[in-house]
Amino acid sequence: MEQSSSQRKTVEHQFDSFCKKVLREEHRDIMRGLKRNGNNEILFCEMTQEQMDELVTIDKYKTDLNKFTTCGFEVEIESDLLAEALSTLPEKSLNIILLSYFLDMSDVKIANVLDVARSTVQLQRSTSLNKLKKYMGGKTDAEE
Repeated sequence: MEQSSSQRKTVEHQFDSFCKKVLREEHRDIMRGLKRNGNNEILFCEMTQEQMDELVTIDKYKTDLNKFTTCGFEVEIESDLLAEALSTLPEKSLNIILLSYFLDMSDVKIANVLDVARSTVQLQRSTSLNKLKKYMGGKTDAEE
């Protein structure tokens, strides 16, 4: 079926008009998507340190933990600063701190396990806490 030149021109114009309409609508969809994404996205260079910190995750492994053994129990401590401070304590004081704060034992139970008086446990614990406080001096792991 042969078309006349005027029919062929009409079909070309219709096709041309259709292509322009498709491109115009596609451009509009792309621009809407960019605007929508622009409202929800922030460039890394425009982020504050607090926003960057929210995105960060740090993996923690068993090998990274500091381990102390007391009375047959193993205590794992994540903080390097605290582990360093605890390692400065005498063994008896260290055992009392670990049993009290990390294994949730009462003074009476600790006294029975270590075979000392309850008042000794209480005195050693308060003395040890003061030593730890002086050693750490308000420092945190982030500052080191």
